[in-house]
Amino acid sequence: MKTEVIMERNFQNGIVRQKSKTEFLCATDFIKEANKSRVLSDKPVFNLTMWLNSKNTKEFIEALKESVCPNPITRSSKKGVGTWMHPFLFIDLALAVDVTLKIRVYEWLYDNLLKYRNNSGDSYKLMCGALYSQSNSKQT
Repeated sequence: MKTEVIMERNFQNGIVRQKSKTEFLCATDFIKEANKSRVLSDKPVFNLTMWLNSKNTKEFIEALKESVCPNPITRSSKKGVGTWMHPFLFIDLALAVDVTLKIRVYEWLYDNLLKYRNNSGDSYKLMCGALYSQSNSKQT
């Protein structure tokens, strides 16, 4: 498809827009909805500009520019356009906004990746060996 389509993803009681070609997500939409929940939970509102200006975020954006996307963020002062982010940067934002989400993501990664790998024991090594022997491009 040649024409950019803006998808609308349901998030809490609103939407977060996503562009079909670049897959960028609208951080402005996300922050608007996330801050509604933060206020209801007696948490301070999340400031997108402060987060973008933090040292860690700036370093992450530079790393994304070097290895993933030359322009991982686009900002517009036009009403309704908002701030759009590469999905990797958007995930970082989402984890910064909601610490409980961050904990859940870390638990998921730890429980599902490490737990199942460790529980599989030698069968994991056997599976990797079988896949390697069937591979056409073997690397050591």
